[in-house]
Amino acid sequence: MVIYGALSGTSILRLFLGGIIPGVLMGISLMVFIWVISLVKKFPRSEGFSLKEFVSSFREAVLPLLAPIIIVGGIYLGIFTPTEAGAVAVAYSLFLGMVVYRELHLRDLYAIFWGVMKDAATVGIVLAASTIYGWILMHTRMPIIIVEKLMLLTQDPTIVMLILLGVMLVLGMFLAAIPAITILVPILIPLAATIGIDTVQLGVLMVLTLTIGLLTPPVGVNLYMLNKVSGISVERLSVVLVPFLIPLIVVSVLIAVFPQIVLFLPNILMNR
Repeated sequence: MVIYGALSGTSILRLFLGGIIPGVLMGISLMVFIWVISLVKKFPRSEGFSLKEFVSSFREAVLPLLAPIIIVGGIYLGIFTPTEAGAVAVAYSLFLGMVVYRELHLRDLYAIFWGVMKDAATVGIVLAASTIYGWILMHTRMPIIIVEKLMLLTQDPTIVMLILLGVMLVLGMFLAAIPAITILVPILIPLAATIGIDTVQLGVLMVLTLTIGLLTPPVGVNLYMLNKVSGISVERLSVVLVPFLIPLIVVSVLIAVFPQIVLFLPNILMNR
């Protein structure tokens, strides 16, 4: 979302706020889906709900759960910028890991920092290349041509969003999210401006659909991470995970059809 916001000129805070309701819907839809599967396959039941266990689990998780609240709340209140929020999140996570939970040690920091440096360099190279790519697109009038072709098909924002949803789901199967965002933003922002699509709605839909691509072959990054952790083959994981994409795609369709799912919180909290 930060990269999308930087490339498109969209408020990053509005993007963060716009992602809250879709994120809750994703969580609820997955829980309902798993509940249905459990009933169909007759999985064994655990003991009934325990308030004591809930309170105990919540007490253990409350500090990590404060991280997104600190980040979004700090940006919203003007305490720090979205860029500074990243540093705050890192400092808070280090504090939890080293002081509170004591699972991180000084000797671990070198490997962590080295990994972050490589990831940041990769993103920087991609962003640098995308700037050149964006200039080439504008020079060749490619975004304008694509907008004109799409507008010949339809000027209905809902239909266009559904078309883009399908395109991004397919693109996410072959490209990681960040390169895909850098490629799509210069093309789609002029289209959104022409037919009246809110860039926050477009951004949340883009992030969600491209993230779904992290679970789909052949370039599903999360599939390979799961393969390393679990030892289960990528082929087997791909087959097993397919049903779980259904609720995520349903939420994506809802976002495309009903903009207020995304825009409700940003409009309420930022247009006072």
